[in-house]
Amino acid sequence: MKIIFLANGNKKFYLIIFTLIIFLVFFTSFFKITANDGSRVATMESLVEKKTWQIENSLYGQETVDKLIYRGHLYSTKPPVLTLMGTGIYFVLHEFFYLDFYSDNPFFNAYYWITLILIGGAYILLLIYFYSSLRWFKLDENNRLLLTAALAFCTLYLPYSVTLNNHTIAGSFIFVSFYYYLKNKFKEGNVHFNLLLSGVFAGWASVIDIPSGTMFLAVIFLLHALSLRHKKVVVYILFAVPFIVLQFIFNYIVFESFFIHYLNSNNFQNIDYWINPKGIDALNHPWPLYLFNMLFGTHGLFLYTPLLFFSFYAMGKVIKRKSEFIIESIAVLFSFLVITLFYLYVGNNYGGTAYGFRYYIPITPLFIFFTAHLFTEAPKYKMVFLMVAAISFLFSAIGLTGIFFTPELYSINTGKSIFFPLLANYYMLLYK
Repeated sequence: MKIIFLANGNKKFYLIIFTLIIFLVFFTSFFKITANDGSRVATMESLVEKKTWQIENSLYGQETVDKLIYRGHLYSTKPPVLTLMGTGIYFVLHEFFYLDFYSDNPFFNAYYWITLILIGGAYILLLIYFYSSLRWFKLDENNRLLLTAALAFCTLYLPYSVTLNNHTIAGSFIFVSFYYYLKNKFKEGNVHFNLLLSGVFAGWASVIDIPSGTMFLAVIFLLHALSLRHKKVVVYILFAVPFIVLQFIFNYIVFESFFIHYLNSNNFQNIDYWINPKGIDALNHPWPLYLFNMLFGTHGLFLYTPLLFFSFYAMGKVIKRKSEFIIESIAVLFSFLVITLFYLYVGNNYGGTAYGFRYYIPITPLFIFFTAHLFTEAPKYKMVFLMVAAISFLFSAIGLTGIFFTPELYSINTGKSIFFPLLANYYMLLYK
């Protein structure tokens, strides 16, 4: 299958991938670090060792706040598909290599290997497809490598790639789906096969990161429909829907109902933590302040990844000049607007004690993709781009000091907590 095959043997591209692999090997978390992954780990452990979805007998199930009560038992609030992917890996690690989640030896802790394989593997897959996709902008080799390195090391993919999470893997699958849409747009390969793979990865993403994945499942379908304008697009749906059906089947197996119970807040009402949430989970900022912090403030998209200013400028130029990527640019900007409005409506804690606003991570590769437009028409931006990329790298690297366990800062004047992950992590890096 002619994808790119590893970038047609480009040695400099191999160097980027090799550098990333070395980074992942040394920086991937050895132990679970968040309520999110603790909830997933509890289910993996229970399924493999206890053959049940109930997590009350797991130490991680007792510790995590991301759980619900149903008929007197505790269950994870996390959608099941990513957890089941990890469960498959844990089964092999536990049954054949005798690993578990409690070893004090990092390399004998299953969490490390599950994260490295799932999250690290998806990260590398993303870079392979991203590098290949830049050929449609007709960039020279150096600019393709520069943008690939920018995605690899200058966005929040860098710090989030070392912990078990759903955002980076969903973003990788969304981009792969988009890639196969572009193959049809530019009439490369077999139309049906491209639709099949685009549908598989979009459907897969939709059950890993439900809000972003479901939206892009619809958006990429519309792009296919506008591009092909015939009934072949049904192939996309046929291969995307099974993942959604699978989600409901697992829900029925666990709860004897197709209703998704972790979407019902009443199932959380007996969890002590959610009766009286603390810290950042107790915030209730007015929506103008919340929106500002999402984009520019304490958790701001453009603060943590200033490189994205170029992306939005590039998409604006694409639309203004009505270039060949105008429809795709509009689609991505529309998706960004939907994501922003959705989390503005449902959110109150900026994604918890996370570094930056993590819900924008799945769309980040698409933002960086359109940045390529600047290098096709305005090489003068390159030096400024490099300087801003260096700042973005620095801010991404700072996130490695505490991607989820961000310490609280306290205002000397008011004595209140200040939830500013970038500043808090920088302080921790300097003084701890």
